[in-house]
Amino acid sequence: MGFQMEPESSLLWKHLTPRRFGSVKIIRSLLLVTLAAFIAVSIGMSKAEYAKKEGKECKFCHPPGKFKELTDAGKYYKEHNHSLEGYKAEEKK
Repeated sequence: MGFQMEPESSLLWKHLTPRRFGSVKIIRSLLLVTLAAFIAVSIGMSKAEYAKKEGKECKFCHPPGKFKELTDAGKYYKEHNHSLEGYKAEEKK
């Protein structure tokens, strides 16, 4: 009886078990979720920084409940290098 080696292809599959593939998927998913959370927090923080900088509430530049839209003040702020300097609010009639 001599020493017999298994064919290369069967050796490869012994190490690439579904268990190993599963852990890679879990790690990749966790990394993607973490990245998405950091992006969401940084976007939210920039909005809060603007409100704090100008001493205004978020609803001054955004309609209530529609934070992707801008009021006239928000459009002015965006177009004038993130500054409300010189902004004159229209008087309500």
